[in-house]
Amino acid sequence: MAEAPSTTAVPVKFTAFQHRLLTPSERLAGIRAIKIVAIGSSATAVEGDIVPYPQRLESALRQRYQGHVFDVLNRGVGGEEAPDEGKRLQRDVIGERPSVVIWQVGTNAAWKGYDLGVAVEAISDGLAMLSQLGADVILMDPQYVPALLTPADTKEAGERMVDLIKSAAEAAGYRSTYSGATT
Repeated sequence: MAEAPSTTAVPVKFTAFQHRLLTPSERLAGIRAIKIVAIGSSATAVEGDIVPYPQRLESALRQRYQGHVFDVLNRGVGGEEAPDEGKRLQRDVIGERPSVVIWQVGTNAAWKGYDLGVAVEAISDGLAMLSQLGADVILMDPQYVPALLTPADTKEAGERMVDLIKSAAEAAGYRSTYSGATT
């Protein structure tokens, strides 16, 4: 019988951002703590026996940058999409005063057939709120899970959502590191 894979291992290779995150870089040069808030749906929240990425990110950062303090707060709620997450931004994200915000968004809108226009409007509104924070913001593409990649109409909605997220980020003045990869 094969050994089960570790639930704490990062399953993919790391990819460097095209643009440097300014706030963490400045803080790493000093002695201040770095707080990251991750908001999103089930990819962010605890799902089954899988260790969620915010917890794995915190462990990886603490290991790589020993001597610095990293706190990654998990504000994921399974099943939510941008309109609901937007309602929580002030309390769950902005109120925490993080250096970095990671917003995983778009999966449920594409997968469950929501109005993508409503989702992208909420993303745009959320980005406007986050811009007042002065933190680096990372918009994470939808999860590429089988349910989002098949059938064809769901895959098309997922690809459209990725484009809408990119457009919303650019319209809000955020630099894009979109790679165009959808599978």
